[in-house]
Amino acid sequence: MGRAPLLGLHLGAMGVVTLVVMGIASANGLPPGGTFADDNGNIHEGFIEAMAAEGITRGCNPPTNDRYCPNKAVTRGHMAAFLVRALGLPGTATDYFGDDDESIFEDDINRLAEAGITKGCDPPNNDSFCPDSEITRGQMAAFLVRALGYADDGEGNLFIDDDSSLFESDIDKLGTEGVTKGCNPPANDRFCPGSYVLRDQMASLLGRALSLDPMTPPPPNSPFQVLVFHKTVGFRHDSIPAGIAAITALGQEDGFTVIASEDSSVFTESGLVDFDVVIFLNTTGDILDAQQEQAMESFIEAGHGFVGVHSATDTEYDWIWYGGLVGAYFDSHPAPQPATVQVAEPTHLTMQGLPPTFERFDEWYNFGTLPGHEVTIVATLDESSYTGGNMGEPHPIAWAHAYDGGRSFYTAFGHTAESYSEPLVLTQLANAILWAAQSG
Repeated sequence: MGRAPLLGLHLGAMGVVTLVVMGIASANGLPPGGTFADDNGNIHEGFIEAMAAEGITRGCNPPTNDRYCPNKAVTRGHMAAFLVRALGLPGTATDYFGDDDESIFEDDINRLAEAGITKGCDPPNNDSFCPDSEITRGQMAAFLVRALGYADDGEGNLFIDDDSSLFESDIDKLGTEGVTKGCNPPANDRFCPGSYVLRDQMASLLGRALSLDPMTPPPPNSPFQVLVFHKTVGFRHDSIPAGIAAITALGQEDGFTVIASEDSSVFTESGLVDFDVVIFLNTTGDILDAQQEQAMESFIEAGHGFVGVHSATDTEYDWIWYGGLVGAYFDSHPAPQPATVQVAEPTHLTMQGLPPTFERFDEWYNFGTLPGHEVTIVATLDESSYTGGNMGEPHPIAWAHAYDGGRSFYTAFGHTAESYSEPLVLTQLANAILWAAQSG
């Protein structure tokens, strides 16, 4: 997919910041697994890759620069460097601030001040920049609004938590331009103006502001092995054989080997050593003993992946660690029926290739609780599209998160045998397996 040209910045005769179009060559492709080793599966990875392709970010561990540090807070100095590279700000001989002489970002900071994008950090004097201070989301909004000349704040009051913020107008302008979607998906009625901006979030914000297309890297080329575990102590789904056959076929297409078993004795350190991903396919009840549970915990702690399918949430209710891994527990369900699925995180790798909304037939679970705040809900149900949903908004139906050293993905799809011949279900499953396999 082609990318829109980058925006460049030039100073007019009166010092007015003017945006012009600059043609910058696109990257020809990405290596398997992407540019950086520490952002695989991050929901902002597509924009991180786009930023790297345009030379806006170079990584966080020079001179190697094979890491991005996505969860590290952005400092004011970092922000200056990002904006200078993104906008092509010209140099200046003026030294605007007295506290950045030892900063590696001093030149970037002076360029930012010359362009009128920063006024300093200590009004009214404004003779300091505070280059090492972490930047808040409200401050970031002000930087971007000044840099890009946004003026339209729509009708204002886009978010409910910024009424007392000095940056409310900037935040509304950023939201009106579609640069920010809020901080609490899928509701996104909050902006969290006082929260610090992380490097991965900065990539998405700048990427949207510059109209970059997210770039999804191909999965790692190295083959890996998947255990499809389908033991049941409670209800047993007739769809399990269809699920095994579908995952086996996905492995043949995507280069991983599938071993299916309902023998819990495989859950030992030596029994799991050759696997990169364990899938609980429609498991139910108490399926592992204490020693086997410990082996599974060690497997995830070693940096491996887990994928839970449908009744994986109807499994191991008394194993606290597993409750965190799978994310939530099954509570109830109405009769199988069609419902509308909404993709909540379209840039997450597990959602690649899925339309924003689609209808499908399944047995739709209600869960006892919402997944925790550390979990990314990637798909939800529109409860108005079917009967029997009781969770309100959001009603999560698929989610992903880093957990205890590894990765976990869960989808409630998969009650019926027909599910495993649906292209959208197979796309999600393949994405999830490949994403989980990258956790190591």
